Formats: sequence, structure tokens, C-alpha cells
Amino acid sequence: MGQREVIDPFRGIGMDSRFKKIVALVVVGLVAVIVLMLITVTSVGAKEVGIVEISLGTNLPAGRVIAANYEKGPQAWTLGPGYHFFYWPWKYDIKKVPVTKITEGKVGILTAVDGKPLPRGQTFAPEWSEEEFGKMLDSQHFLTEGKGKGFKGPQTSVLPPGEYRLNTEHFHIKIVPATNIEVGKVGVIKSNVGREAETGTLTVPDRTYRGIVAKPLSRGLYYLNTDAFEVSKITVQKETLKFNPQTMGELDGGQITVRSQDGFEAPIDVDVTYQIMEENAPDIVARFVDNKGLISRLVVPAIRAEFRNAAGNVPMLNFILQRQQQEQLVLKNLSQRLLQHKVKIHEVYIRDIDFSKDPQLAALLKTQTDREIADQQKDTYIRQQKAAEEEKVLNRKAQEAVEEKKVVIAEQTINIAEQEADAAEKKADGEARAIERTAQAEAKKIELIAEAEAAKELKVGEAKAQAYAKLVKELGQENIALIEFLKEIAAGNIKVVPDVSVSGSQGSLLDALIGSYLKAQADKAKERKDK
Repeated sequence: MGQREVIDPFRGIGMDSRFKKIVALVVVGLVAVIVLMLITVTSVGAKEVGIVEISLGTNLPAGRVIAANYEKGPQAWTLGPGYHFFYWPWKYDIKKVPVTKITEGKVGILTAVDGKPLPRGQTFAPEWSEEEFGKMLDSQHFLTEGKGKGFKGPQTSVLPPGEYRLNTEHFHIKIVPATNIEVGKVGVIKSNVGREAETGTLTVPDRTYRGIVAKPLSRGLYYLNTDAFEVSKITVQKETLKFNPQTMGELDGGQITVRSQDGFEAPIDVDVTYQIMEENAPDIVARFVDNKGLISRLVVPAIRAEFRNAAGNVPMLNFILQRQQQEQLVLKNLSQRLLQHKVKIHEVYIRDIDFSKDPQLAALLKTQTDREIADQQKDTYIRQQKAAEEEKVLNRKAQEAVEEKKVVIAEQTINIAEQEADAAEKKADGEARAIERTAQAEAKKIELIAEAEAAKELKVGEAKAQAYAKLVKELGQENIALIEFLKEIAAGNIKVVPDVSVSGSQGSLLDALIGSYLKAQADKAKERKDK
């Protein structure tokens, strides 16, 4: 086999051997740098946190766990999302952890593994303000600039729902449910952090003091450190305690047995409705811890005592027969007793009194019952008699009312007839007066017309007379007579021929014509008379 040929990358370039070696070294160096860079690069995802630990360097101070000045061990600072170079694998160990996520309805309780020692007597680090809360979650700030508050151990501040880039080597996280106060309840806070309160007080002003906080939490969801602040839920709505053989539960007192003034005993079934007022809930927790302690140590014994006192002051028969009065008495006394303990009593009921276990009491009640039945029967008979008498009276009054109604109807009928007759008479009178007025009006009208015609004829006659007088004055009497005579001839009232025959002078002719006219007028007058 022949010897393999070595390929020269610089063949044909015209370089001498020394320069070629230099170039080759540079290329090898660049490749080595690139390889080293690739070895030292690390990437952190968008939902990750890079936790850095240094294996080379100075040791941590005694008592320290997290390095804040690049000492060996876990570092306070972390790597965010992206690419990071020059983290030599022989010096740095990069551990990638997911971001801390707190879901809705949850809360994150923090414990710092490093920081200043807690003050003496304190079990929780002081709470950080809202403005400084973001800096608290920065471990580098927590261990350096925040030394005034950067205490190790349980932290009072908590993580509400959200996502956080925490150094999980520095902060250990416990996720627990948030504090939910339901309807009808309040939350009473017992603070385990802060200053000591003044001695002799049941409650403290706020959460900066250790003890029972005076103001309770109302309905809602609260993000509290449940290790630092213990919350007791107290029912503040109305609750009913039942005392009977069937209710022997933890919050019920069982049946109550009472002894009367005359020595009889009887078990009674009782219901009592009570309520803790919201503003008084902290006092209840301070005295009795919770609702159960209040009921078992205070309310139940008080109820039993008041019913026994009420029964012991009266004979059993009175206690049984006067049940309502006994309920009111117990309600009054029980309210006064429990009011000083911040408990309000609303209602007290005696449901049943069992007298069957005592034969003497049963016989006494039977006698009383028989007497009551007899009295009731007597009362019933008396009431029935009274009702019969009342019914008779009612029937008599009803009959009288019917007769009276008939009389009223008859009277109304007569009144109506009289009113109708009177109306007819008035109507006839009115019509007669109307006719009379009409006749009078017509007569007056005729009279006025006649007067008007007469006045007219008078005026016409006067006018004619005046005109005639004027004509006479102007023409003369004879000429006027001649003119009138000629008008009659023209009208055919006078015949000239053959009734008149004249001869001779003009005067004779005129006389003849006038004579003829007068004769004609006389004939007309005679005809009218004959008619």
C-alpha cells in the first residue's frame, strides 16, 4: 500500500511554513474558545429559576447556610430566564427548579433557612410591609441590605395566589388553604406574634400584639399565616338547643328533670334559642375557646338551673297549667344571667312535660282534667243557651226588619205616586200656561200688525191730504176735481156715453161729468150695501 497524502489547506496560497503554523494555532484557539463557551453556557426556561451553587472559593461563615458574597455553597442570587455564559462546570452547579405557584384559595407559608437570629421570645419573624414585600422575596436583599428584617425561621408574611421566582434553597414553602369565613360566622384571631399585651385584658387591639384580637374577621377569604395567627370560627347566627330524650348530641343537654314545690318530679322537653353577637365573639373565645366550650360550660348549666328554679317555686299543677308564664319567667331570668357573658337568649319553649312516670301526679292531673272537662261542658251548655237566646233575639229583629222593610216600601210607593201626580199636574199647568202665553203672544202680534196698518194708512192719508192741499193751492179746486174725474174715466169707472150728453159751454160739460161721477159712486155704495 502506498503512503497517504497529507492535504495542505494552505496549498496554492503562497504562505511560508511559519505563517501557516501561526494561522493554524489561531484557528485551533478559536475552536477551543468556542468549545469552552459552549461548555460554560446554561439556559433557564421562562417558568424556571436557576439555583447556583459554587464549589470553589472561601468557606461560609459559621452558622450561615446561604452565600451572599460568593462563598462556597448555595448562592443567594439566582438566574432568570435566558442564556447565561461562563459558568464553568468545575466551579458552578446550576440547578433549575420551577417557579413557585400559589393557586386561588391557597396561601404560601414561608420559612427562611438563613438570616439574622430571631429576637428572644419571638417565634416568627416580623411582618414585612406591602411596599417591601417584593424585596423580601429577593434572597440577596434579604441577607444583605434587608438585615434589619431578614430574620431566619418562620416568616409572618405569606405568599398570596400568584407566581414567584424564589430561591427554594433559602425559602422553604408550605402551601395551605386560605382562611375562609362562611356566612353566619366570624373569625376570631389568636395572634402568636408581636408584643406582649397589658396584663388583665381579655383581648388585644390588633395583630401586632400577642393574644386574642378584639376585632373579629367578617365573612370573606383571608390570606393569613395560619401558624402565626390561629383563627377560631364562631357561629353568630341564631342556634337552638334541644333538651329531650332524642337529642343527646355534643351540643345538646338531654332531657331536664324538674322538682316542683309540692315534691312532684317530671321530665320536660325544652327548646332554647340563643345567639352570640358578632362584636362579642372575641370575648367568648377568650373565656371558653369556642362554641362547644361556651355551650357545655355555660349555656347548658344555666338553662337547667333556671328551669329547676322556676319549677321549685310553684306546685306542679301550676307549672303544668301555667306553661306560658313559666316560659316567660325562664326567658327573663336566663337572659339576665347570660347577658353578662355576651350571650343573647331569644326564645324559650316548653315542648312537653312527661308526668306519666309518677302515678300520683298522673292521678292529680286526671282529676284536674276531669274537672276541666266538666267546667268546659258547663261552659259549653251555658254558651249554647246564650247562643239560643241570642238567636231568638236575632230572629225577632230579623222579622221586624222584614216588616219594617215592607212599611218602608209601601211608604216609598205612596210617595212615588204622589210625586208622579204632582209632576203630572205641574206638567199640565205648564202646558196650559204655555198655550195661554202663545195665544197672548199671537193676539199681541195681531194687535201690533193692525196698529201698524192703521198707522200706515193714517200716514198715507195724511200724506195724500198734504199732497192734495198742495195741489189745490197750486192748481185750484176745480182743476184738481177735473184731474180726479179724468182718472176715473181712464180707469173705466165713469161712462161718458150714453149716460152723459152735453152741449153748450165748457162749464156745462164739467158739471155733467161730475154729476155722472157722483152718480157712479152712489151706485157703488148701494151695491156694497145690498151685499
